[in-house]
Amino acid sequence: MENSSVKILIFGGGNDQLTLIKLCKSAGLFTVVIDPNPAATGQNYCDAFEVVDGQDYEGTCNVIEKHGITHIITVATDKPLVMMARVAAKYGIGCISEDSARNCTDKLKMKEVFVKNGIPCAKYKLISELSDDMNYPLVLKPRDNSGSRGVTICYNRQDAEIAFVDAKRFTKGDTILCEEVIYGKEYSLESLHYNGKTKLLQITDKVMTELPYRCEMELTHPSLFSEEKFKEIERLVHKMSVAFGFENCASHCEILVNGDEIKVLEASGRMAGDYICSHLVPLSTGINMEQAALDITLGKEPNLSSSGKMASGIYYFEFPEGTVKEISDYEHLKSLPGVIEFKFFLEKGSRVPKIKFGPDRYGYVILQKENREELFKLKDYIFSFMKLIIE
Repeated sequence: MENSSVKILIFGGGNDQLTLIKLCKSAGLFTVVIDPNPAATGQNYCDAFEVVDGQDYEGTCNVIEKHGITHIITVATDKPLVMMARVAAKYGIGCISEDSARNCTDKLKMKEVFVKNGIPCAKYKLISELSDDMNYPLVLKPRDNSGSRGVTICYNRQDAEIAFVDAKRFTKGDTILCEEVIYGKEYSLESLHYNGKTKLLQITDKVMTELPYRCEMELTHPSLFSEEKFKEIERLVHKMSVAFGFENCASHCEILVNGDEIKVLEASGRMAGDYICSHLVPLSTGINMEQAALDITLGKEPNLSSSGKMASGIYYFEFPEGTVKEISDYEHLKSLPGVIEFKFFLEKGSRVPKIKFGPDRYGYVILQKENREELFKLKDYIFSFMKLIIE
C-alpha cells in the first residue's frame, strides 16, 4: 500500500541506482527519479521520472516543488551530492551539509580536511601544467570525478603528458591534483552513520588493473582483517565522519594498507557503486545496506542484525585489446550454484577496449559462496570457460 505522505527523490536513474529505486517503490513510497539521460533504465520502475541535469539547481527545485518531495537519497555517484545538499538546505530536507558535500566531491578540499584533522593521506599539490621539477613516480587525477576516471600513475615525463590529457578529459576545472605514490593494498569501507554512531558493515578487498591505471576489477567480501584490525579501521571511519560531518547517511571510503600503516585515499558521504551496497554487502553479511540507508533517511532505526556470514564478490572480465572474432558458449555458467548475476556485453565484431577506467569494463559476474576459498574456486572455474578469439 502506497505511503503517499512520503515522497522520495532519487538522484540518478541508471543501473547503479536500480535496486534502490525498486526498494523505495516496493516500500510504498512515492518514488521520483531524476537523471540527465532521457533513456535512463530507472524510469521504468518509479512513479515519476524527470530529465534533469545534475548541475541544474532550478530544475531540481522545480521537481521538488512539483511532486512535494519530503526525502532525498542517492547511491553509487558523487556527482549530485552538492546539488542534494543545496536543495535539502532550501527545503528543510535531511541531508549532509553543502560544505560536507563539497569537501567529499572536490579532491583538493578532501585532502585539506584530511590534513587539518590528522587523517593520514598522500602528500599532494595542485597543478595547472606540467613542470620540469616534478618528482616521479607520481599520481595525476581530476579534482571532481569518481570511478577512477582520469587517475594514472606516472613514472616519467612522457607518462605524465599522456596522463595529464586523460585527467583533463574528466574534469570541468583548470587544475589537476598531483599526489605522491603511496604503496599498499587497497580496500574500501562501507559504513553507516546515525545518532552520532558509526557502523562499519564491511571492508571490500580489491584487485585493480595493472599500473599505471587504477580501475577496480575484483571486489571481494569479507576481507581477511582480524576483528581487532576491523575495529581500528572502524574508529578511523568514525574520525572521518566527524571531520566531514557525515551524519544520518552512508559513507564509502578508500584506504591503502601497508603492514600496520593505513593511509586514506578518499571519503564520500554516499553508498558505493559497483554493486557493493546493493549486492555484495547483503550477500556477505545478510544486512540490506540500501534498506538500512533508506531507514536512516526516513528517520528510522536501521536493522543491522546479520543473518550469517558468507563470502561474496564481483569479478570483471578482461581480455586483450582487439576485435572479437569468436566467443565461447558461456550460457551454462549463468545457472551454476552461487552465480547471482552474470552480464557480458561483448559480441562477435565488438571492439575490446583496454580497461583504464570504470566505464571501459564490459562484463562481470557476481558470486556468493560459503567462504572465500569456495568463492575463488567458482570464479576461477567461470573464467576458465570465458574464451574469446581476438583479431
